[in-house]
Amino acid sequence: MEDATSTLLPVLVITAAHSRFMCGRMIPTRTTEDLLLGTWELLQQLGRVPRRLIWDNEAGIGRGRRRAHGVAEFAGTLATKVVLLKPRDPESKGVVERRNGFFETSFMPGRVFASPADFNGQFADWLTGANHRIVRTPKARPVDLVEADRAADLDQVRVTASGRLVADHDHRWARGLTITDPAHLATAARLRHDYQHPRPRVTAEECLARDLADYDRAFGLDQAGLR
Repeated sequence: MEDATSTLLPVLVITAAHSRFMCGRMIPTRTTEDLLLGTWELLQQLGRVPRRLIWDNEAGIGRGRRRAHGVAEFAGTLATKVVLLKPRDPESKGVVERRNGFFETSFMPGRVFASPADFNGQFADWLTGANHRIVRTPKARPVDLVEADRAADLDQVRVTASGRLVADHDHRWARGLTITDPAHLATAARLRHDYQHPRPRVTAEECLARDLADYDRAFGLDQAGLR
């Protein structure tokens, strides 16, 4: 620190649930102001605002049904939802907890930090490399999957399958509606008909049976070729 003392400071991290893309930085305190300012900076690094921000029993954000002062306004301005997890709920925060353990065992050992700015600089460089490594569960690099996380917004709905865009349409705000693309409906009907009326199977003997005239025509030995 500036007064030549050493202390432990909180590190705020965002992990995208689908891609496992990570961004993080050290912040001065765990007060609401610093948590929201840190979140705002990390969201700029992420490049998008997620639909939900999941917090684990953090007093500066809120506990139970109570949100800390300013949190609801922050979420409303960004059109996102703050979800507060219940105490002792490890399954809901497993992705983040595993990343925290990853930081402690892979980033921290053997490092010396001269200042919070030095920590954030080293952490940013390390995160760049970490986001380029293959993650076990999705079997892909977070940097390659993060665009799928960034694709959702308030105006468009995009659906992908195996990395291929299969639907892209305007976001409808009304509740209780079912909206179907006519082209998708026609394709579904055709696929349903094909499934319900499979083509008859061809036996091996039928596959091998061939009109000899076909070979004559192929080799130019038909009547036209002999003239």
